[in-house]
Amino acid sequence: MITTVLFAQSGSCGSEITIDGSNEQKFTGAETSFVLQIKNTGNATDTYQLSADNFSDFNENPDGSSSKSNVLFTNRLENKTITLAPGESKEFYIKLNPRDLSQLDQWNGTKIIATSSTCPQSISQTIVYTYVPPKKTKGVGFNDFILDFKKIAASKTLYALNYQM
Repeated sequence: MITTVLFAQSGSCGSEITIDGSNEQKFTGAETSFVLQIKNTGNATDTYQLSADNFSDFNENPDGSSSKSNVLFTNRLENKTITLAPGESKEFYIKLNPRDLSQLDQWNGTKIIATSSTCPQSISQTIVYTYVPPKKTKGVGFNDFILDFKKIAASKTLYALNYQM
């Protein structure tokens, strides 16, 4: 688990967001999702408002490239409000999709924020990164189809399955 830095902990309020696994994923053409966990680090029951937004206020992406041309993603949070007793944790999911599928070989940064309802100044946050790779090109190991009908047609052997009941 990756733990984020805790921001603005105030008196009886506090929270921590962690990511189950890596904070980086590659977009594979299907929805990208991250499993996160929020923990109440305060000493009273609290309700947290969860939100997420595109984020590019960092100098460079995980691979060292500039974040200036990062792509925008839409996001869906599984839960937008979570109530936790002191010390209690709960998992939640964020699902991400690029807004423009033509922008390839780019990164997205999405910031997930938890704001305490009891102490609105008490906020915890983390950032997840998604890489949209370039299109695959023909070459060694790329786009080599499992069923190559030209190779199959060249074979003169015919196999039959005799199934009896």
